[in-house]
Amino acid sequence: MKTFQALSLLLPLVATEALAFEYHGYLRSGTGFGERGHDQPCFQVPGAPEKFRLGNECDTYIETSFLHNWVPKEGESTTTWGGKVTLALQSNAHRDWEPTTPNAKTDASGAVSVSSEFTVALREAFVAATGVLSPKSSIWIGKRFYRRKDVHMLDFYYFDNSGPGFGLENIEAGPGALHLAMTRHVPLDGGPAQNNFDVRYSGLPVGIGQLELALLHGSVGSRDSQTGEDLYEALNGVSAHLFLDTPLTESLSNSLALQYGQGLYGARGEWGSSMIDQRGGFGGQNIAKGSGDLLDQRKGSKTMRVIEMLRAENVVENVSFDSVLMYQTVDYNGEIAPSTTLAIPDKKELTVGIRPIFKLSPQFALVSEIGYQKVENAILNTAENRYDDAQLTKYTIAPTVSPAVGIWVRPALRFFVTYAQWNEASKGRILQGAAQSDETAGLSAGAQVEAWW
Repeated sequence: MKTFQALSLLLPLVATEALAFEYHGYLRSGTGFGERGHDQPCFQVPGAPEKFRLGNECDTYIETSFLHNWVPKEGESTTTWGGKVTLALQSNAHRDWEPTTPNAKTDASGAVSVSSEFTVALREAFVAATGVLSPKSSIWIGKRFYRRKDVHMLDFYYFDNSGPGFGLENIEAGPGALHLAMTRHVPLDGGPAQNNFDVRYSGLPVGIGQLELALLHGSVGSRDSQTGEDLYEALNGVSAHLFLDTPLTESLSNSLALQYGQGLYGARGEWGSSMIDQRGGFGGQNIAKGSGDLLDQRKGSKTMRVIEMLRAENVVENVSFDSVLMYQTVDYNGEIAPSTTLAIPDKKELTVGIRPIFKLSPQFALVSEIGYQKVENAILNTAENRYDDAQLTKYTIAPTVSPAVGIWVRPALRFFVTYAQWNEASKGRILQGAAQSDETAGLSAGAQVEAWW
């Protein structure tokens, strides 16, 4: 989804706009089916935390944000205050009535799983004050989305140190701004809490664009976050990030991200990455006391990522596009795969895709998306005691109606057809929402609305 503007960026506008209450949100919803008439399948390559999303989302998802701004009266303090609460709501989009009541399901093997058709989650609850320390800087405390960065085509937040915490933001320092924050994550299933100390410098002009630098230090202690017992090995880690936004022409822009993580932000078991993103930063580094070899392996583990995003609005008449190129490597430093004697090999992921938009009228466009993903050493083949590669290619065509035509124009009403094909090793592992375990290709069709406000 498109990232909402941070509250701290909105606060300086409060005094002039005098808006005491604001309501913002995001939603996507729709329906679809597979080629056999079964529930809509969504296609995601094994070993990757993200997928190409156009015509490939199998849920209803809503984020609803409520903001209250304490507007100073004329002649009073110029300090501005604002509070924000964000709720997330998600369902399977299967029927009219989807309750939060847990349901028990039994599969063909007799295994029982319990889940709810509809989930509500608290995502943000914080207050920020601007102008206390300096005219533009803000102090904030609470739970929030913290300066997230995402690849919209993949709905992948590659830098996401969100959660409960506190910080100072937009501190004037030279040509740019300094941002300091601390977040803490307590794992749901027990284990040591993870603390993330976050330092960033943004808005640095470098001739070809604006540069943002970030450095994180993270740690988990030896004591269980629930009981206080000394059960685990302590682990630290660092990650460094560089982001460069370059306006190439009036219609063409480029964003580059270079990221490196080690130790706590390196690798974790068979996870894609424990760098601060959707696959990490949530605790879970539960290394039992006395596991010296595993501790050394986690300390020396590394993750590296490069992302290129090139976007164009009307690059030629009536044609726009969004695109992404991402390459990531994860070095597990000799860690042994669970229930085996096999060392986890380096995992390498290549993701490349483009979403062309062809304007056919002021409110109608033909949107398409082509995406390719390959993850080396993604699938543990226990029969042959090795790891296999996973590959997926996905194609979507989506006639779209919207108020205007452009990459960021919403609401968008889409009708889509999606076709995907994958390699033999990925059989039975590629689909979300429907099973086609004996095939290496799949087709889906449906309709979806996406909106933000």
